Amino acid sequence: MIQGLMLSIVFCYLPLVLAHFFLKTKVWSKPVFLWFPIVLHTIFLIWLGGMQHLWASAAFGLSVLSAVLLIGFQILRRNPRMNALDVVHLPLGLLLMILAALIPTQENIQAQSWWVPLHILLIFIGFGCFALSFGQSLLFLFVRHRLKSKQLKGIGLFPSLERLDRFNYIGASLGFIALSAGVSAGWFWAQSVDAWKWDFGTIGSVALWIWYAISIHARLIFGRRMLWSAWFSVIGFLVMLVVLFCAYLIGGWHTGVL
Repeated sequence: MIQGLMLSIVFCYLPLVLAHFFLKTKVWSKPVFLWFPIVLHTIFLIWLGGMQHLWASAAFGLSVLSAVLLIGFQILRRNPRMNALDVVHLPLGLLLMILAALIPTQENIQAQSWWVPLHILLIFIGFGCFALSFGQSLLFLFVRHRLKSKQLKGIGLFPSLERLDRFNYIGASLGFIALSAGVSAGWFWAQSVDAWKWDFGTIGSVALWIWYAISIHARLIFGRRMLWSAWFSVIGFLVMLVVLFCAYLIGGWHTGVL
């Protein structure tokens, strides 16, 4: 049933995303159309976590990550030039939702506590912000390459490098704050039940936290280094995907949680 509902939401997204890319008309380009499946997506997440108590499942985590990515794109595209992010954010958000529908749903075998959903929700909101930052960094690298190689045709359709760098920094900072709060919530819960364990999920989250901490603090100390920041975000997002995949594949304490 759960996979069926997820696939139904995917099929609500799919025609709108395809129309956005292949039917270049003003009607389909309006942001209002994508809000309909996003609202269904959000209601489904509330039901999945609140009613089914499947906070600690890979399906819930990937669905949250997908929702944050698509909502973030909707907010960013209020600036017409940020529409260029659609080539990254829309396919990636849809792909994450499809993966959530295909992965078998795992029951939450951990003790019920409000720390658990808070921990999971904050972690994946942070990951979603990192995904947004990743998209902006890819666009930054693309625009910078066009400028360096003097390919100036249509360059005015893209955001400026300064704007992309600013949004990259905001996304990475919000992701870092959410990840810090999520890790802290997980630590408080583990201490309250004396259940703290080191596994791949825990180590991967801490490593990712250190990576973004270095990136943000280096920017504060050495000033704006737009190219460095972009590569930090791209590499950080790829590391995040490796952590998610290995945590699910290897298993352990964070199986279906991280």
